[in-house]
Amino acid sequence: MTYVKICGLTSLDDALFASESGADYLGFIFYAKSARAMTAETVAPIVKQLPRSQKTVGVFVDEHAVTIRVIRHQVKLTLVQLHGDEPIAMLSQVGDCYKAIRPVDAEEGLMLMESYTQLQAADLKPNLPDILIDAYHPTLYGGTGQRLDRELALTLNQQDRRVILAGGLTPDNVGDVIRAVRPFAVDVSSGVEFAPGKKDHGKVRAFIQAVREASID
Repeated sequence: MTYVKICGLTSLDDALFASESGADYLGFIFYAKSARAMTAETVAPIVKQLPRSQKTVGVFVDEHAVTIRVIRHQVKLTLVQLHGDEPIAMLSQVGDCYKAIRPVDAEEGLMLMESYTQLQAADLKPNLPDILIDAYHPTLYGGTGQRLDRELALTLNQQDRRVILAGGLTPDNVGDVIRAVRPFAVDVSSGVEFAPGKKDHGKVRAFIQAVREASID
């Protein structure tokens, strides 16, 4: 089964709807330059009202390890997503986490995957991802709506890696991507919004349904 991460959440209403609709992971962005930026003070009350079984992910971009650990403890996040240009050593400093990469091509992607997963793969819990592959953008860190190249995704979706695919996914195309690539999980933000950080509940429901249907084909 392919898992679903609904990212860029900014409200309790959207988070509860995504959770109740079957999202496996809920993502909150702790990056001030993001249009979907949140803080520990705004996310903690949301997480507190979610089901205890709900997995939550804090997305950070080139943040200090100490700050990440403090926020993770305050909010009680399940996982950390490192979405910037963090050094490899960061993976062992913030608890359960995975690296997001934005490779220009397959060669760079394979190199980055090997570098960032070699330290954590043996220790990461088996039901958690260990790498996210996002569409390349020279200056922006995710949430662009830019589509990930499917051939690149096929090349990088190695059987010994639990890969999340992100980049330009929508309710209309995610099923085809899953059937073609069979990733561990898919990540969506702008593809289920009517404005940055504001989720369209109909699209959220349709996205999750499309993933479930494609997963059993």
